[in-house]
Amino acid sequence: MLGLGCGTGDVSRVLRGCGETVVSLDLRFESCADAMAQAGLSPAQADAVRLPLARASFAMVVSLELSEHVDDQAAVGEIARVLAPAGRLPSSAGRHNAL
Repeated sequence: MLGLGCGTGDVSRVLRGCGETVVSLDLRFESCADAMAQAGLSPAQADAVRLPLARASFAMVVSLELSEHVDDQAAVGEIARVLAPAGRLPSSAGRHNAL
């Protein structure tokens, strides 16, 4: 499972607690590293519009409130690229025209 725009890792912690293997990425690494380390998670820094990940490498990508921080079309393209066929994309957006 990929947590894209993971922030302080709230969703990553919940999913890990449910037994999921979680990769947590955020562009602003310094804003999430301490909180996530305290929870035993290891976030990495990456830009949602240029993900350093292989094509079709995740069965689920979780993206909550990310769209107001990135170029929507570029991010959706990258999510589609790393999402496996029949993969799931739970998401939320703070803007009416987002994801």
